[in-house]
Amino acid sequence: MAPSYREDGYLIVQPGSQNTLVRFGLEDSLSPPSYSIPTKVYKPSPESPFYTIIPPTVDEPSKLEELTVYPIIKGEIVDVDALNFLLKSILKSILKDRPLILLNNIALLLVQTSSRWSNASIESITQYVFETLQLNAFAIVPSALAAMFAYGICSWI
Repeated sequence: MAPSYREDGYLIVQPGSQNTLVRFGLEDSLSPPSYSIPTKVYKPSPESPFYTIIPPTVDEPSKLEELTVYPIIKGEIVDVDALNFLLKSILKSILKDRPLILLNNIALLLVQTSSRWSNASIESITQYVFETLQLNAFAIVPSALAAMFAYGICSWI
């Protein structure tokens, strides 16, 4: 039986407080990630519930800082909706960059960089990925587990 997902169908996202590292496909494990995206989104106005990737035009730099939202601060998720929007934007840009890839052929692997993520945040992200992004496969891997696997300590995975 052939595997349902090919090696080039994995979208690996490692969100951090400052940058989110993104790699599409299981490339050479020693190479750096394909993309490094700032982990921040913007609100069009302070009272708006919506987010955008493009910074709004403002007169003063201090107003831009008020509209900037950092979803992860010191390894802890502080705004799940902003992180979900960032994941959606990453997925859209990957699909735009590679038009031959179908949405149902993508397996999203989210590498958790911190043990400070709450269970409620993880559950909210998982629900968003399946219901809104409509991906068929999704996994959250703690970075400690990924490191143990890389060193060959966890060969049972």
